[in-house]
Amino acid sequence: MTVTTNGVVAAPYGDGIATTSADGWNTVNVGAGGVAASDNGVIATATGKGSVKVKIHGDVSGTDKYGVAAATSSGSIQIDLDAGKFISGGMAGVAVQSQTGEATINNAGAIKSSGTGVGIQIDVNNGSATVNNSGTIQVDPGQIAIGVASGAALIKNTGVIDGSIVSLGLTTLNNSGTWNNAASSYVQYLNNTGVINMGPADGPVGTLTVAKDASFGPGSYYNARITATSNDLIMIGGKATITGGLVKITAQQDGNYQRGSRYILMRAMGGVTGQFDGVLSDMSKFTGLLSYDDKDVYLTILLRDFRSYALTRNQWSVANAIYWSSAKMGAGLGGQMLLALNQSADSSVAASLTQLSGDGVVTGAANAALQTGHLFTSVLDDQQSLWRDSMPRDQIVRTIAPFAYAPTRVDGNKWPVSRQNYAPTPVRRDDGVQRWRVWASGFGGRSSLRGDTVAGSADQKLNSYGGALGVDYQMGASMLFGVALGGSSSAFNAGNAQGSAAGIHVGAYTGFRVKGFYGTASVAYSNFANKTTRSVGAIGAIAGEQETASFTSEEVRTRLEVGRRIATENFAVTPFTAIEIAHLHTKPFIEQAAGGVGMFTLSFKAQGVASMPTFIGLKAEASLDLGGSILTPWISLAWRHEWSTSRTQTATLTALPGASFVIIGAKPARDAAQVKAGVNLAFSQTVALFATFEGEFGTKNPVYAGKGGMKMAW
Repeated sequence: MTVTTNGVVAAPYGDGIATTSADGWNTVNVGAGGVAASDNGVIATATGKGSVKVKIHGDVSGTDKYGVAAATSSGSIQIDLDAGKFISGGMAGVAVQSQTGEATINNAGAIKSSGTGVGIQIDVNNGSATVNNSGTIQVDPGQIAIGVASGAALIKNTGVIDGSIVSLGLTTLNNSGTWNNAASSYVQYLNNTGVINMGPADGPVGTLTVAKDASFGPGSYYNARITATSNDLIMIGGKATITGGLVKITAQQDGNYQRGSRYILMRAMGGVTGQFDGVLSDMSKFTGLLSYDDKDVYLTILLRDFRSYALTRNQWSVANAIYWSSAKMGAGLGGQMLLALNQSADSSVAASLTQLSGDGVVTGAANAALQTGHLFTSVLDDQQSLWRDSMPRDQIVRTIAPFAYAPTRVDGNKWPVSRQNYAPTPVRRDDGVQRWRVWASGFGGRSSLRGDTVAGSADQKLNSYGGALGVDYQMGASMLFGVALGGSSSAFNAGNAQGSAAGIHVGAYTGFRVKGFYGTASVAYSNFANKTTRSVGAIGAIAGEQETASFTSEEVRTRLEVGRRIATENFAVTPFTAIEIAHLHTKPFIEQAAGGVGMFTLSFKAQGVASMPTFIGLKAEASLDLGGSILTPWISLAWRHEWSTSRTQTATLTALPGASFVIIGAKPARDAAQVKAGVNLAFSQTVALFATFEGEFGTKNPVYAGKGGMKMAW
């Protein structure tokens, strides 16, 4: 028997379509016009061995009873609903009944019921039923979306089920779609790779009961609601097998939670195997950490917003990074780190944030490298200064010209002496001979940088020492070209962070002098191999760690200077102005704790820092004849202005991917008085010794340095 409709079927009273058959097929094809009835929209039955097939291509409604109802004795039932169409009923959207037959419901549209009605009602006794849902099954809040009165039922959901599932038979739910309002459900087996939402955020918490076994796979979600005193629960009579997925927590009363509160989200009487991937929280201040024992899955509420505990800018930066990265909390080190912060007393949270910041790891190494690079460049500047202040042929120091020779008799002239010719003073002409010099110099310096109290950065102490060897070549009387190679060692101490670096330096320099005016230039490249150690004390109940790192940084520095030397016979003054431009690039690196990446380990991306000091000053010198040697003491005073004082570092807590923050480190004084003093001692025209003191004195950051060496010319 086959019934097919083309237009609209309307039944203000009774059923829309009612068919019955014996033994054979009872087929109903509802066209696009659909059916609207007061009782049953479509009711089809088959007796004996008969089967029922209902294909719905239009909307069907049964206001008081069923949208579609089908019943057989031992035959099969098949109900198909097209996408974009709906079936609705007052008692149930779809109802199937059989004694020993097999029922299949394929829903690509929407099956719904209102009031106290059920979405799909299954009563197959000794038979079986399969629901393939790729559409929507929807009922009013608190009602049953699928009810199984008897028989074996398999529910395959790739769409949306909005309501509970209650089974008195043997029901297996394979959910890879979305199941809303799952609380108060009762099924025998559950395999979840989709989303389970226990209920609306403002609704009462409840229990989803699985009589036998349950599994949760990768990509699955279990959305549980919690209050200050209660929570949703999945109660499993058999085993729970977890191979991934997330637990999402929805809070009802965000302001009443206490950090450290513990909830049981799942209990499996047959035992729990595996773990979820982590927790996703919609709470503004809290997240959660999962833990497990033989039968239970626990959720511990953790405060994730520690910004109000921060006392400095750097502490707030760390707390803010933790806040924005901890809404989704994994099962690894990130949760343990956050647990450690939650275990800390309120009074110690700020100090813990400082320990996590890594203050000084990069900025301390950068300040030490910039100091060392400046010292190497100043060695090149010293050599140019020695050259430009000497005689045109670079005799190392100025020599004092002799008096005119005594008069000599000239043939043809007679005495007295007063009438004799005087021989002129010998004039040593500039023959343009090119001169070579080789020199060696050692340098060392230390400085103290006061931390920024607003930012909360630690004070830094820097030490640098090293040596350089160079050779230069004079072309004519006015040009000099030179190259130098050096090595250095530096160290810094910045609160919880310490480090050292070995540096290699290569430089080139040039200069000219014309009638007292001069200009000099140098460029230097430095490469630093850095090693750092950062100590993190115990946080909460978690023991401290020592983080170590090795990384490289590179500096390029240029210095330009112009001035005029105004000289008398044994004294000279030189007004000058100079600028240094330096850029230090630090390559990315990750700290290591004992055995690998630790709970408090930081990763640092590539970052750069610039330095651009300018100098305006005056140099004074004198020459003293020591009888065979010449001593030239000198002093220089200058105003140093640093145009780029920013010293920051960007770090990420490796335990919390995405927890990146910027830390402000100790920085140099913007303005300082630079004092230089030195002495050059020439033993001959080819060998001399030199020594220099350099200091910068500002409001808070003193710098001291010394240099010395020897040069030879030929």
